[in-house]
Amino acid sequence: MGQSTMTSGQSDPSKLVIMTIGKTAVGKTTTLERVCASMGALHISEAGIKEALKSHYCAKDCLDEGLRDLAYRGAIAIAFHTASSGVAAAIDASFHRLHRRQWLYEAVSQTAIRLAVLHCYCENPRKITQRIAERQRAPLTAKTHAGSMDIVRHIASGFETPKVQELPSSVPTAFFQVNTDSNHLEDVKVESAGDGEFQSLADLLKSTLEQHLESCRGGIVPRMV
Repeated sequence: MGQSTMTSGQSDPSKLVIMTIGKTAVGKTTTLERVCASMGALHISEAGIKEALKSHYCAKDCLDEGLRDLAYRGAIAIAFHTASSGVAAAIDASFHRLHRRQWLYEAVSQTAIRLAVLHCYCENPRKITQRIAERQRAPLTAKTHAGSMDIVRHIASGFETPKVQELPSSVPTAFFQVNTDSNHLEDVKVESAGDGEFQSLADLLKSTLEQHLESCRGGIVPRMV
């Protein structure tokens, strides 16, 4: 069925959910895979859940917003069950619509689980086109299903740019701006609310992202698709 919806996580005493936000083919999955490997977080693929929900799933199903809603609900439920048990969870999805992000924010506020947001972006059309071409040549998996410029345009047309101000104020949050064109961490905002352990987690996440991006600049890791 392609990429598994989840990969193994390691026990973590911190209640933490990591989410990606970004348009198609900006390197969200590549970045999150590195974060999960470093921090022992459970990788939850919204694309993999869509694939599991739909018989004979194909690329055009990426355009089905009703199916996306179901997959987001499922990913959020898995993430909060996982984080509540003491294992960090990471949701790999575009979260291009604010109302879906709000589903997650509401769940965070109700359960007092910490939140880290990775806003990945690439403003270089040539790189996006190149990454889509690479997906089309790659084996068909949940990671490569969104492999057409129609999907790129669909997500871009409805993309609501995230703002730090939209994050819930009742729990510790961290917001990372990840430029996957230049491969630099452009900005970091941490609201630890006096939670020293979360500040340490945010510092670890920042260090992990910086190491990953440095590797990308040096061509050491696989190219972002």
